[in-house]
Amino acid sequence: MNPLALARRLRRVPTPVWLAFTLLIVIGVPLVWASGRGKASPASSRGPVPAQASDGVAAAGTVRSADTRDLAFGTAGKVVALGVRVGDKVRAGRVLARLDDTQAKERLQVAEAALDAAVESRDTPQRQPSGGSGGSAGCTVAAAAYGMPTRTPVTTSPTPAPSATGSRTPSSKPSPTPTPTTTRRAPSGGCDAQGQPSPSSSGQNGSSGRQSQAEAQVIRAETELKEARRALAGTRITAPIDGTVLTVAGTTGAQVSGASSGGFITLGDLSELQVEGMFSQSDVARLKVGQDASITLPVRPGAKYTGSVVHIDPSATTDGDLVRYGVKIAFDDAPGNVLIGMNATVTVTP
Repeated sequence: MNPLALARRLRRVPTPVWLAFTLLIVIGVPLVWASGRGKASPASSRGPVPAQASDGVAAAGTVRSADTRDLAFGTAGKVVALGVRVGDKVRAGRVLARLDDTQAKERLQVAEAALDAAVESRDTPQRQPSGGSGGSAGCTVAAAAYGMPTRTPVTTSPTPAPSATGSRTPSSKPSPTPTPTTTRRAPSGGCDAQGQPSPSSSGQNGSSGRQSQAEAQVIRAETELKEARRALAGTRITAPIDGTVLTVAGTTGAQVSGASSGGFITLGDLSELQVEGMFSQSDVARLKVGQDASITLPVRPGAKYTGSVVHIDPSATTDGDLVRYGVKIAFDDAPGNVLIGMNATVTVTP
C-alpha cells in the first residue's frame, strides 16, 4: 500500500481510538514482560538443586556385610569333614568343618585320669611313722655317729682291802686322766640332745609338705584338662552367628596349621548391608556419624537408596601422597539380590 494512502486513512481514525491503542500499549508491554519473568522463575528455581547436590560429599565404595567373621581351627590337623560351600546360609551353632580329633580325644582321656588320680592322692590320709622304740634306736645310732653323749650305765670298781701287816704300798700305776671329748652337733632329724625323739618334730612338718604337694598336683592336672578340652574344641569350626558363607579356604583332606594360618571360613550377615566408601581428608572433616546419605548402585541404574553414616575410621589409609579415610554407610532398607563386593556410590549431606 502507498504510504501516502496509509497516512490518509490513519488521519481518519477517531482520537478516542488512538487513545485506547496507546493505553493498551502502555499497560500491555509491562504485563507481557512480567509474565515472561514469571515463566523463567521455575527454571531458575530448579537451578539450585544441582548446587545443593554439589554441596554433598560423594565417594565410591563397596558393599560390605555389617557383621563379618573370619573363622579358623584352634589347632593343627587334617580336615576330615567340610559341610558347607560358598553361598550356603547357616544357623548359629552349626558345625561347619572338622579336623581329625583322635589324638585330641586321647589327650583328654589322659588328662581326666590324671586329675582323678591327683584328687584321690590328695584326699587319701597318709600314714605317719611311729615314734616308739624304733625312733629311739634311730636317734641313739645318730647320736653315736655324731659323737653325742648318750645315757650309759656307770660301773664302779671295788676298792682293794688293806693288807694284814698294815703297810700301805702305793699303787705302781697312776690313775688315768680323763681325755676331753669334742661334742658334735647332730643334724635336726627329730632327736633331742640326749638322743631321744623330739616331740616337736613328730611328722607335722612332713605332713603339711605332702599336703601342699598334693594340692599342687591337683591344680596342675586341672590346667592340663582345660588345655585338652580347648584342643578338642579347636578341631571344629562352629558358626557363631546366623549368616551366609562368603569364602572357604580349603577342602577335605587339606592340612591346616591352626589359627596362625588365618581364616578358613568367612561368614557374613547379609541381612544388614553397608557401603564402605573412601573419603579424602578434606571431605571427611565435614562428616559425622548419623548424617543422612544416598546410595546408588551401577547394577540398579536410576534407583537411589537412603542410608546414614554409622562409622568413620579414626586412622587414615595412605597411598603415596593420597590420604583417605574409610566411612561406613548403612542401608535404611537394603535391596534384595545385592551381593558382597558390588560397587556403589555414596553421597553424604553434611
